[in-house]
Amino acid sequence: MKKLLFTLNLLLLSYTAINAQVGIGTTTPVTDLDIESRTPLAIGEHNGVLIPRVTTIPAVIAPAGTLIYVTGGATPGFYFSNGTAYVNVTDTLSGTGPFFESGTTTAASNNTQNIFRTGQTSLGEDLAGPQLYVGSTAVIGSPRTTVGVRNLNTSGANLNTYSIDLNNLSSTTGTKYGIRNNVSSGGIGEHIGIENTVFDSGFASTSVTGIYSDVGATAGTSNVNYGIRSEIGSAASRGTNYAIYAYSQHGTTTSDPSYSGYFRGDQFAIRSEDDTDGYEMPTVDGTASQVLTTDGSGVASWETPNSVSNIYDYATTGIATGTYAIPDNLRTLRVLNAVSAITLPDPSAYMGRIITITSRSGNSLKILNVPGGSTIFDDVTGSAITTINGGERFTIHSDGNDWIVIAR
Repeated sequence: MKKLLFTLNLLLLSYTAINAQVGIGTTTPVTDLDIESRTPLAIGEHNGVLIPRVTTIPAVIAPAGTLIYVTGGATPGFYFSNGTAYVNVTDTLSGTGPFFESGTTTAASNNTQNIFRTGQTSLGEDLAGPQLYVGSTAVIGSPRTTVGVRNLNTSGANLNTYSIDLNNLSSTTGTKYGIRNNVSSGGIGEHIGIENTVFDSGFASTSVTGIYSDVGATAGTSNVNYGIRSEIGSAASRGTNYAIYAYSQHGTTTSDPSYSGYFRGDQFAIRSEDDTDGYEMPTVDGTASQVLTTDGSGVASWETPNSVSNIYDYATTGIATGTYAIPDNLRTLRVLNAVSAITLPDPSAYMGRIITITSRSGNSLKILNVPGGSTIFDDVTGSAITTINGGERFTIHSDGNDWIVIAR
């Protein structure tokens, strides 16, 4: 009779395990297996679940989810079957986690630790390649900003702070970029490569800089170096193009200077679009009354005229007789009667120079001499001019080969 009751109890227990929740230490289990601890415990008794113990990892892999405790071997501990192999539970917590504690190979376990990983990481979009890739598959209602960075350091200490601090420490032989920025052609709004807004601190002793570029010493290279290089447009460009557009606005309550451009260096040049024409400006200040002239070969310099009045007022031949040579720095000349001939400067030495010659009314015919086989050429009549009569006036210009009449 006892055997029959025992058999019935086993059958009922199997039926309960298959078709209902099982409770140990409780009559109201809330999970498939609900084990409640009990107290007090007798000597030698313990709360907990004792997992099956084996001396070595079984050769036959159990179904996925099977848990055992290996007591022998090189790494004793808990192992679970993933269906194809037994995995040490400790390995899932150290050396193979997605993020490690900083300075270790232990998997991070809370959200206050300093963590790192060595694999490539993609956020928002799966793209292998960069060490860290952040993508935004923008749709209606999606964020308009892919990456937002804010430095909220509130320390009052005297220290530098950065929103982003980038260091390119690569050593390849290709081009090395600090920042590479590409704005696609999509969209019909304005396209801006970099928008930079900086506000002053309100303290008079501090300055504000929109963009600061420090290339440093270039002693190690003999090639062309640029602090800032700006290129815009092509042969098919339309509209107005500015490689650099500078606008400096200044208040009316201060006497401090305001510059739209300020240039310092050994040379300063203004060149044409194809770099075939233009000139180099002098980098030293001229003296009072000097004028800026060009040599016709791309170099501008300061030149001192005989006097400021010579640019506008007439000088005369005075009491000179015979042939009168025009001085190199003379701009205007009034010819008197006693002079029989005038010798002009060599036009090849004074390209761009303008001279006005006027002969006093009633004067006799004066001969005009030009050195070096050059001539005075009338651009209107197409003929050479060799004399000037009383009452005549010529304004001539040197083209580097001859004197050309530009007004009479």
